[in-house]
Amino acid sequence: MAFEKIRQYTDPKKRGIFFARVHDAINLAITGETAKSMRKRLSKTLGREVKGYELIRDYFPALELQRYIAVCEVAANLMRTDVPPLAAVEKAAELALPVNHQPTPIDFTSPIKLIRIKAS
Repeated sequence: MAFEKIRQYTDPKKRGIFFARVHDAINLAITGETAKSMRKRLSKTLGREVKGYELIRDYFPALELQRYIAVCEVAANLMRTDVPPLAAVEKAAELALPVNHQPTPIDFTSPIKLIRIKAS
């Protein structure tokens, strides 16, 4: 992975693109999918477009959400010690995810059913 630092992105647009790359690295480690591919698949499952401002994590089942949080926490701690963000995510995935973890796309069906039941 490229060793890039957040500080090199002073332009807000470039910084946003870099942050998206970091989140995609987390998503790939956990689910094997980027946010764009998850958003497309989730839109199909919901039968409506999932807007860019909607957090896909709101649709994660509890286990995947716990894994996402764990990787974020470890990566944040590594970044505080000057490990570059993409390298921190890679290392965090090794440390925070189970040894036998295989990235697998999320089954959005169950959480969606729960959301629909609560909304009724």
